[in-house]
Amino acid sequence: MPDFILGLIFYLSYLAFPILAGLIYFALKKRRYLCWVWAFFVLLFIYSRFIETSLIRIDQESIDLGGKGNGLKVIVASDFHVGIFFSQAKLRRVVEKINTLDADLILIPGDFVFKLPIAKFSEFAELEKIKLPLAVVLGNHDYGRPRGTDVSPELMASLESDGIRVIDNQTWDLEVGGKKIKVVGLSDYYNNAADFRLLQKDSPDQLLISLTHNPDIVYQYPTGSEADITIAGHIHGGQVRIPWIYKSFIPSDYGFVAGLYHIGEYPVFVSAGIGTVLLPMRFFCPPEINVLELN
Repeated sequence: MPDFILGLIFYLSYLAFPILAGLIYFALKKRRYLCWVWAFFVLLFIYSRFIETSLIRIDQESIDLGGKGNGLKVIVASDFHVGIFFSQAKLRRVVEKINTLDADLILIPGDFVFKLPIAKFSEFAELEKIKLPLAVVLGNHDYGRPRGTDVSPELMASLESDGIRVIDNQTWDLEVGGKKIKVVGLSDYYNNAADFRLLQKDSPDQLLISLTHNPDIVYQYPTGSEADITIAGHIHGGQVRIPWIYKSFIPSDYGFVAGLYHIGEYPVFVSAGIGTVLLPMRFFCPPEINVLELN
């Protein structure tokens, strides 16, 4: 969608407030009762555009990995989409909320930008303020996939200059409470460049977390891959969840929406994310930060 159309959508949405006021006036003063119906739909629009998008909830999940997790707590914050619909101030509030949570590490499965000029990539310096060990991968919007501008080299350089660990097709080894952990970052599904050879443990007692953007990639895992859990985003939980309709529009070939799935032997957790794309709205799908306790 052209940038000027997105800009029009963003700024014209503020007209909903005077429109609502006018409809209520005519309903009360002129007794045009149909105006109440229109006022109801405008009110729904205002809620999904201005209210629900700001209601960041903390989603606590306990995931049984058959004793492999050792109680590890992982924060997942996905799909910021900083840009035309998501400001640096909002990113700052997300970081402040993350810093109030009790966890061992934080993983960000990509999609940092949406129509954000390269000159403003410095806004991600807010992530430096996160107090926990942090690793990230990039998403399809960062790579300009399937349609768009690839800003991944500039974004990766900007994040790394701020001390943020980017692990696309790389691994991150750490130890928490005596538990050996290996986080494998897989390049985005749309890149067709994921290095699945990394999905092997260095020792039998190691916990292997696969961090990637699009959960559909799980269906490409080679036989013998040793991921104990895959963490992803991308789907936004449907973003605008109009009953009976939204599932026809989710960007997954395999029906992922949000939450925990088991694909064969692989547990897959999909975050509904924080930001928005195309429309600056959420409906029945508030933004979320996930805290996963791996038991």
